[in-house]
Amino acid sequence: MVQEKINRMYEEIKVYQGDFGDPIAPFVTFNPIEIIESDQPENIKIGAVIGLLVNFTNEIDNSTFKDALKNENAKNIQKLLDNEAFANFPSIQDCLVSSQVSEDTFYKNLQTLYKNYVCSEQT
Repeated sequence: MVQEKINRMYEEIKVYQGDFGDPIAPFVTFNPIEIIESDQPENIKIGAVIGLLVNFTNEIDNSTFKDALKNENAKNIQKLLDNEAFANFPSIQDCLVSSQVSEDTFYKNLQTLYKNYVCSEQT
């Protein structure tokens, strides 16, 4: 069930050619943090962290980068960084780190994440 929701989100990211924001947020129909913190396979957790990054990007789209840093998604991202939850996944880790520092770098890193994970998924 969760994998189907993640696949649907991936499909929409592909339709929008790597856009992770506003048009994709309605397809994050799961709680990313709940999934990341649960006993799920690696591919599900990767999909969940991408969902979290979609939610964070959506906040940027609907406000500003600075405002998005004050919201719950940014706090959850920081929690993942503190726990080194995705330290073994360089392009995910780069997105998480840059999401807390630089909007421009974050968007560049999202494109690498798109190529490495979303485009490589067989949906």
